[in-house]
Amino acid sequence: MNQDAVAVLAATATFLFLKMQTNSVLQGYARAKGVGFVYPEDQAFFGGPKGQERSHYEDLHFRATAAWRNDVENIPMFLMAAVCGLLAGVPLEAFRLLLIGYCVCRSLHTVFLVKSVQPWRFLLFATGNTITGVLFLWSLRLVGF
Repeated sequence: MNQDAVAVLAATATFLFLKMQTNSVLQGYARAKGVGFVYPEDQAFFGGPKGQERSHYEDLHFRATAAWRNDVENIPMFLMAAVCGLLAGVPLEAFRLLLIGYCVCRSLHTVFLVKSVQPWRFLLFATGNTITGVLFLWSLRLVGF
């Protein structure tokens, strides 16, 4: 197995993990500043909004939560496609470009989701899904399917 490709996959998975943790921090920030917490004990421990403060951060919380859900729905499938590409032997430079491209797409997709920007959000989502599909199809071809 190509150790450079393993390193690229490990770096990609680490980056995507940190990206998702950033989404969590954004959700927590919105909760602490204005939305409040789901559980009363969290509200008591961390403090939270009072009255009018709440509405200002509701959209941020909604969008950060949507970005989190979208990541949870898409990143695991991409990582599976990347593992297939690694095991099947997708050429290193192509593998590296596809994985970096996916990370860029997911990161910008999150920014554009939080900032309410279309059509870029959709285009980045579609590009990320296309990269996932390319990895799966290329892997199948390399193993003779």
